[in-house]
Amino acid sequence: MKWFTNALILTLNLIAAGILIAINYVSVLPPSSVWSVFAFTNIFFSGFAILNLLFIVWWIIRLRWFAVFSLIAIGLSFHNIAHTYVFFAPESNTEINTEGYTIESYNLHHFLFFPDETGTKTGNSILDHIAQSDADVICLQEFSYSDYSPFTLKDIKKALAHYPYSHIEFLYKDRYISKGIATFSKYKIKQKQRIHIPAKHHAAIATDILIGDSVVRVINCHLESNRLTDKDKKLTGISQPEDIKSVIKTIQSKLYIGSRKRGEQALNIVSFVTNSTLPTIVCGDLNDIPTSYTYQLFSKHLTDVFTLFGKGFGNTFHEKLYQFRIDYFFVNNGIKPIQMEVNAFDKSDHYPLRMRFKMQ
Repeated sequence: MKWFTNALILTLNLIAAGILIAINYVSVLPPSSVWSVFAFTNIFFSGFAILNLLFIVWWIIRLRWFAVFSLIAIGLSFHNIAHTYVFFAPESNTEINTEGYTIESYNLHHFLFFPDETGTKTGNSILDHIAQSDADVICLQEFSYSDYSPFTLKDIKKALAHYPYSHIEFLYKDRYISKGIATFSKYKIKQKQRIHIPAKHHAAIATDILIGDSVVRVINCHLESNRLTDKDKKLTGISQPEDIKSVIKTIQSKLYIGSRKRGEQALNIVSFVTNSTLPTIVCGDLNDIPTSYTYQLFSKHLTDVFTLFGKGFGNTFHEKLYQFRIDYFFVNNGIKPIQMEVNAFDKSDHYPLRMRFKMQ
């Protein structure tokens, strides 16, 4: 019986190791080049990495050499593991530092104009947080203004009066709310550009800002969402096998389409970044995790600041059971990051990110 148990565990171990290696391999491939069912397997990466670590511990305790299979899988996946989970945060990230300049990136969720499940509207507290952050530059995704007070564009600019310069791109209007993306700055904006990406409701903008004696290019982006509805996320109230199969197929299709579009959008942004010699900061909501093809494109040419100063998973999106790191700061060689943190302010479904930096 003992040999059967070991054989069963070893079989499961080999399957888990194989899946982890496969996910690691698929993560560097364009979603359009793989079957749709594999385009979003990266969301299971952390789970299979942890499972393989448990197999390693199991076989070491049992004094069996079988641990080598998971060790190989972990070794081949270490690049993705290092981007997914940061084990040690530098002490400098917890010290008070006033050197250089600060930038904040925040997905506002349209100020949550509409009440949540408790009937609460949190728009005022979100706007207050932005106004009080006192960052030198603020990049906002899902930025909105209303036709009615207190969230007209005039009201918002009044609350952010200490940011005299702005770059705002509006994408569409939903009832009485205009929606888009915005960058606010205490420093003079020299040039504004909208980066062409294939999207209707998402955008990327490049803002050249004169900070000190240097022009810094700040790219604020919000990439394609998966467009999952509350019904998709909950998967509740479905009893018939045919209905369950239909919903799963719908979710699979949405995740595949979303990942494919984000890959195309990321290619355009990275191309725009690499064709410039300016010190550059790329920030925003990429709607993709560190094991995605989208992330690989950015991290190949730029430095993910969280991997330098973060700790743990660094989740930036929080919606009940759904916890992911999908918001980022990337920099090129012209920018030297000093500190970075994920703020616990939780009025939106994203946490704000803040970075301190100076020019190289």
